Amino acid sequence: MAALPQQLNGDEAPENDFEAMDAGSYNAEIIASNGKQKDNGLFVIGLQFKVGDGPKSGRTFWLNFNFLNPKSAVNAEIAQKQLKQIAKAVGVSVFENTEDLHGRAMNITIKRREYNGNFSNEMSSVRPYQNAGGKPAASTASKPASAAKQGANAGPAARPWGNR
Repeated sequence: MAALPQQLNGDEAPENDFEAMDAGSYNAEIIASNGKQKDNGLFVIGLQFKVGDGPKSGRTFWLNFNFLNPKSAVNAEIAQKQLKQIAKAVGVSVFENTEDLHGRAMNITIKRREYNGNFSNEMSSVRPYQNAGGKPAASTASKPASAAKQGANAGPAARPWGNR
């Protein structure tokens, strides 16, 4: 429970202005990530993406991956496969920390679906992960996170849309 420093009135809430992303391909990069251990043994990896160009430039969205799932080995296998695809798309061969994926350009395809007149993104079907040129990426060897923290690893790849 959290006590608020002031009272809020839900009747004064603004209309929800959230719009689903349009279906299509976007150049994007991972700008943040986290890992959460749940009580049931589930370990979830969250990646926040930022769109780098086009009409949705600057828009962010999150994808979650059930990295460890004691109730579904298949679900965990799918999540780990997707993370490997992301790593390949951004040119990282081996990584031990999701931070190694940050700031590297990639191209993703988002699907959109309609349900009862409302649109939503099928984030679980964001495919394929590709380099920012829209082609399957060739991985380059990267050093483990400990070496990267010592400055041995060259930083993130250049962004095709420039630094914003």
